[in-house]
Amino acid sequence: MRRIPILVSTMVACAATSIAQCNTAWAALGGLNQGVRTLLVAKNGDLIAGGDFTQAGGQPANKVARFDGTQWRAMGNGLPWAVHALAELSDGSIVGGGMFGGIWQWNGTSWSMLGSSLPYTWDICALPGGGCAIAGSFPLPDGYHAAMWNGTSWSAIGGGLNGDGLALARTQSGDLIFGGAFTNAGGVPCNFVAKWNGAQWSPFGIGLNDLVIAVCALRDGSIVVGGNFTLAGGQPAQHIARWDGSQWRPLGAGVNGSVLCITEMPDGDLLVGGDFTQAGGQPASRIARWDGAQWSALGAGTSQLVWDVAAPTREHAFVGGVFTTAGGIATDNIARIGSTCAATATAAGAGCDGLVLSAERHPWLGGELTTRCTGLPTGSVTFSILGFAPATIPLATLLPQAAPACVIHATADGISFSLALDGTSRTRIEVPRDPFLLGANCWRQDVGITFLPTGDVATASATNAIRFVLGSF
Repeated sequence: MRRIPILVSTMVACAATSIAQCNTAWAALGGLNQGVRTLLVAKNGDLIAGGDFTQAGGQPANKVARFDGTQWRAMGNGLPWAVHALAELSDGSIVGGGMFGGIWQWNGTSWSMLGSSLPYTWDICALPGGGCAIAGSFPLPDGYHAAMWNGTSWSAIGGGLNGDGLALARTQSGDLIFGGAFTNAGGVPCNFVAKWNGAQWSPFGIGLNDLVIAVCALRDGSIVVGGNFTLAGGQPAQHIARWDGSQWRPLGAGVNGSVLCITEMPDGDLLVGGDFTQAGGQPASRIARWDGAQWSALGAGTSQLVWDVAAPTREHAFVGGVFTTAGGIATDNIARIGSTCAATATAAGAGCDGLVLSAERHPWLGGELTTRCTGLPTGSVTFSILGFAPATIPLATLLPQAAPACVIHATADGISFSLALDGTSRTRIEVPRDPFLLGANCWRQDVGITFLPTGDVATASATNAIRFVLGSF
């Protein structure tokens, strides 16, 4: 995947509008008839929910369901008992675990078990190459509360943990961070949180004084954990703390009850959910935001506990739990949070020769815009165009090998290229966290070119363009 850095000074030229005050707005999401314990936003933008429910949007859906932006859909016959964890593997399949033993994989049409049965699973983390790691309650030979699937079989991770694994996250460097109800990892003293680097376990100082239920690996390399604890590294930390690489630090005054989930927003802020009514000493009903310096509530919050929060990849963030209202709006166990300054993506012009450009991540300030191009000839070179204005230029005027229907829809203010080995290419564009960029407009388009053995151009084709508006949550 090609990454394109964006300079702030350049992006300001991208037709930025005036700086606005952005607010969050809650909305109902069809409703699930019982609790939602885990949420996953798939690469295609669909929301997948798992939990205790048997109906989604009024339709039968057994413990797991998919929301396509318009309606809820069952995923086959679902899963037999409550679903506590979901992940998307590198091949696009979905895996789920919970109180039913084993990890089950959804291939788009049916569920099947991955290898042998393991008792309760509380968290799943996808790994490169198609595997996954799990944390749970399986004190069995070859299990020990932390295990890994390599594509063909399960194995314990480094001797495992001496108590339940409740939470799991993977850092950008590839380390696995486990939280739970343990005091030892592979023979190494580790109080409620531990790191596996692929070869050995290591502690985070003296750890915590009680359960770790949520783990979040931040983009800056630090680790944030939440749970039932009140001490981190021997110092006061009310239910949430950050490891900065050398020591534990509290997040202000913390919260006054259990933290059950933590997610990093595109701009680096944290959304924290659980069973609390205050954050930083101020009212915050079961969900709150930490901006690095202070806590703030998200409107009226939810009426009961929040089990999971999914950060926005496109227009919305999602909240699941056991509640009947969110932001003062009636909604059963799931809700959507939007922004009055939302990042948007709108198709602009058609592609040719079967090439299609889609947005996987919208351009939130502090995050990254990710696009995916499909339909490319194998081995073609992809030129990714970033433009600050729309255009209408027949591609044949630049490359006579292009068909008449191929059009350049954006000014070529920035260009990168990559090789499409499998007919697909992705481009990631970093978006600075700068309020002056709020409302900026940009256009993205890909051009695919194949070459003859002589080095001459054989074919040229183009995708549709996408107009993006930079937003802030």
